[in-house]
Amino acid sequence: PIIVVDPEALAFGEVYTDDSSEMALIISNTGNAILTVSDITVEGEYYSNIFEGEFTIQADASSEITFTFAPRAVGEFEGTVTITSDDPDNGEVVVNLFGSGAVRPAPVIAVEQEVLAFGEVYTDDSSGLALTISNTGNAALTVSDIAVAGEYYNNIFEGEFTIQPDESSEIIVTFAPRDVGEFEGTLTITSDDPDNGEVVVNLSGSGAVRPAPIIEV
Repeated sequence: PIIVVDPEALAFGEVYTDDSSEMALIISNTGNAILTVSDITVEGEYYSNIFEGEFTIQADASSEITFTFAPRAVGEFEGTVTITSDDPDNGEVVVNLFGSGAVRPAPVIAVEQEVLAFGEVYTDDSSGLALTISNTGNAALTVSDIAVAGEYYNNIFEGEFTIQPDESSEIIVTFAPRDVGEFEGTLTITSDDPDNGEVVVNLSGSGAVRPAPIIEV
């Protein structure tokens, strides 16, 4: 028997640290007698193969073996696969493994103001303040909902929208008191930021009666 492997190295490339990648190695027998593979061992952090025991490959036939790279840290990782067989001239074949772990790109939401303070607004009037939502991450940010709680506060949410990395979007929140007094509320922004899926902005304002004109004669 004569053992041949293809490819001579497995290069997994970049794999995210919350994921895994598989690659196939083909073991062929180019000789004229049955090849017995007695062992397959993997060395190197985050590389693996499930070896189910000794197997044979007929002459001019091949077998496919799957190897997995599942990095759980960032960086470059190398390893080796050693295939042991009864090839009389090449009893151990070594295949090199290469791969790198990387953090999956993710959006990061940021709001310019933690509080929107409307101050005093007349009860027959309204006031609008802008809130800037930014994406400081390295993947697109999807804002799926904007909800306002609190009497006399409002925002017109027209549906899900996307903010690209290093870009921002401005929304308008309105305060239209119809009573005198202090009023508080919240604005909750729901997005796909994996670490901060809901951002809450506090709202404050007061209603006041517009001064009546004084006629002097």
